[in-house]
Amino acid sequence: MKDKLFDRFVKRGTLVVSIGDREQSRYGSGEPIAHVHLKHRRVVARLLADPEMAFGEAYVDGDWWPGDGGLAKVFELYFANAEHMGSSRFTTLARRALRGVLEVETANGDKAVFTQGQSVVEVMRTVHRGVALQAPVEVIVFYAGASGLPNT
Repeated sequence: MKDKLFDRFVKRGTLVVSIGDREQSRYGSGEPIAHVHLKHRRVVARLLADPEMAFGEAYVDGDWWPGDGGLAKVFELYFANAEHMGSSRFTTLARRALRGVLEVETANGDKAVFTQGQSVVEVMRTVHRGVALQAPVEVIVFYAGASGLPNT
């Protein structure tokens, strides 16, 4: 059952899935590599029932968490595979995660340019700005936090 779900999803890059403390499987090959830990096997059935909603809900419920590379690698793998997922609501969001060309500059002058389809990891703990090099630019921002802690 889990092989069907993850084989369908991973066409570019590698997904390493751990279930509980014992079972580990790899899907795909190459970069990017994302690690996901599932609390128990029932999470797979939940994801199969409604992957578009269950992925985020299961994360919030603590039923899965990222491993090496954190959420940034999970989203990088997701965006690398969005084109293989058909026309779901999630795919539409992934394709619109960045439209146009965006340059991000930090206070010390470091710059990075992101184009359509690339995942962008938010700059943290420093002043930064984004400039649209080719307007319009669309960015969907995902925030991950912890209960009781403010978003900063």
